Amino acid sequence: MIRGFLALLVGALVAAGCAETTVDPQPPVGPARDAAVLTIVIASVAELPSEPDLLPVVYAVGVQGTIDIGVQAAVAAKLVDVCDLRFADDPAEAFEEIDGELVVREGAVLLVIGPVPSQGEELEIAVSRQSSDQDKTDLIVTVVLRDVEWQVTDVTVVERVA
Repeated sequence: MIRGFLALLVGALVAAGCAETTVDPQPPVGPARDAAVLTIVIASVAELPSEPDLLPVVYAVGVQGTIDIGVQAAVAAKLVDVCDLRFADDPAEAFEEIDGELVVREGAVLLVIGPVPSQGEELEIAVSRQSSDQDKTDLIVTVVLRDVEWQVTDVTVVERVA
């Protein structure tokens, strides 16, 4: 009888302990972290129009070469309703010549994105935004990890020294 009571008591205590235990959400790490950062960076600097019927085309290229394919897929999935995101291995893939000028294909914007630092909760990401070879804006995008989400806190235009 005592054994049955103890078993019942232990079972109740374990169940109560499990019921109250919650798992705190954790920020993503590794490629998931890179995808989260790149998603917010691309969405903030691509100058997306407010018309929901027209998905603008955005080309993205990593300044150090190809962006990891898993990261590409995660970012594209998160932005599928916002833009037609196309990753390229080389910025030249995004350009075409029209009337002697090199412009980004389909009236799109090209984002050449610097590497995502592997550590830190406040990051600065260099981005070059182009619509043609003559129209280029260099930016520094500052993102901060708040709770478990990355947020853009600042976008600074980098002035070119002639």
